[in-house]
Amino acid sequence: MALSTPAQAGVLLLPAFLTIASGVLFRWLLLSPARARTWWPWAGFLIERSDERILPWLRERLAGGAATWFESMQPEWIAAYLARRAQERLEWILEQALAPEDLVLWENLPRWARERVMQRLREDLPATIDNMIEDLAAELDHYVDLSVVVARAWAAHADDRSLYARLFPLNRAFILFWGGCGLGLGILLLAGGLPAAIRIAVLPIALLLPWWGSKRLWHHLPLASDLDVKLESVLVEQVQARTLMATALAGEGEDAMRAILAGHIDRLLQQALTTRAFVRLLGVGGLQRLRQRAHHLARPMLLSCLSESGLQKHVQPLVRARLQRLAPSPQWWRRLQGQVLGYSHAWLMLPPAVMAALLVWLWSGI
Repeated sequence: MALSTPAQAGVLLLPAFLTIASGVLFRWLLLSPARARTWWPWAGFLIERSDERILPWLRERLAGGAATWFESMQPEWIAAYLARRAQERLEWILEQALAPEDLVLWENLPRWARERVMQRLREDLPATIDNMIEDLAAELDHYVDLSVVVARAWAAHADDRSLYARLFPLNRAFILFWGGCGLGLGILLLAGGLPAAIRIAVLPIALLLPWWGSKRLWHHLPLASDLDVKLESVLVEQVQARTLMATALAGEGEDAMRAILAGHIDRLLQQALTTRAFVRLLGVGGLQRLRQRAHHLARPMLLSCLSESGLQKHVQPLVRARLQRLAPSPQWWRRLQGQVLGYSHAWLMLPPAVMAALLVWLWSGI
């Protein structure tokens, strides 16, 4: 079938267009996961799978579980800080923990009587909180997969996606490389005497080429200079004491971790003098109400204290120092590039590639 000059030009340029469009589209979807799910559920699924395939690399990068990272933040210092803050705010904490009807009785007590109860609580708080933090930290590895936490944060926040933008740059070198390879495929399409199987394969190859071609090109282009800094900013937030505890207290280990908190609160209130004082003031029912409300308040109060700037100023330098000792090599980044882009791009473009092969087959048959 004879082709006119415009038609020949179209056949020549079509693979180049498909190659460039395939790479640009995938990169856009990778950086916009919410749009990917809306625009094409298949694309959204693959982007999620791409994020999941980062996990082995993140585990290697983190070099330890949640308990190991928490231990690097000096948990004894954290426990002492929490105890000090609880002692300073003890009167307010009691007011929050007492039921309204019991709070009236408490406020009507002489000041010396209230001080006697609070003094005993202040004395017992350091040991109680130290034991509580130790027990919570010992369970972190059972309920927190740190690499999963980081990968979810990476996938969920637009700012974290900028790591992908640095890993997969879209610059002149990539555009020219993709276009040149596509033109080569277009020349094959125009060539006469080629087997039908090769002609049918040209367009599917054009759609899948950005992955194969880019993998070669990456090894000849420098990595972005701020990759380590950007990854560190993502990791620092996710390995903070508050994030680790919040994840453990909200995930599958919620009941077990809350039980640890409740157990230490009960032991604090069951100290002989404190219990007698509260029973005399509030009765057995009032003590039970106090325990229940204290159990309910323990989690938000713990997380609130772990978020305070005074604690963060102590923890963040320790986390950053550990991350800098574990700085990844360029080879680590290269493997991550290939693993993340390769899997998703190949599968994302597979349906269009099959459709293109079918169209070329039908066209060749005509």
